[in-house]
Amino acid sequence: MTGNLIVKIFAPKESRHNSESVYKTELFGQARALSLGVPVPKICASGILKDKYDFPYIVSEFIDGVELKEKFDGMSSNEKYILDFADSILAPACIEHMTIALSTDFENSFIRGYFGEISNDELVDICFNGFMLSINGAWILANSKDLKLDDGRAFTEVESLADFKSLLYGYIKRRFEILR
Repeated sequence: MTGNLIVKIFAPKESRHNSESVYKTELFGQARALSLGVPVPKICASGILKDKYDFPYIVSEFIDGVELKEKFDGMSSNEKYILDFADSILAPACIEHMTIALSTDFENSFIRGYFGEISNDELVDICFNGFMLSINGAWILANSKDLKLDDGRAFTEVESLADFKSLLYGYIKRRFEILR
């Protein structure tokens, strides 16, 4: 191997950081991206480093480019959504459903067609569970400037999970009045 390499070492499963899933998702995502012709670093090696604990690792080529954080704020919502393709394949469905339900990029009729005959309570449960399971839940809330609560607060200003779920219900009820 020649050139610059990147070594990514994941936390052992004993850390309870879900790193085995993240490791497998990253391997899958890179393989999927390559199969689609997306320019991603080639994986040179991967495996488990055996020590007191098992540490999964990936060694990949370094490819020159611009860091995502430098371009992210200027990207459209659809461009940002496309970036999530690897996680969306392996993530629980409620995370993707939450993203779709709360996206301001879709008309209410699209959301209604996507979810079919679903009650507000069911949609709130899907969204709430998606937030609880998503590492990006807090980021989604913080960057959803259009999502305001009945009393004018941003979603990030709630005081408890019960408060959050109640306020989420109010938002969904207002947005999807056509839902039963």
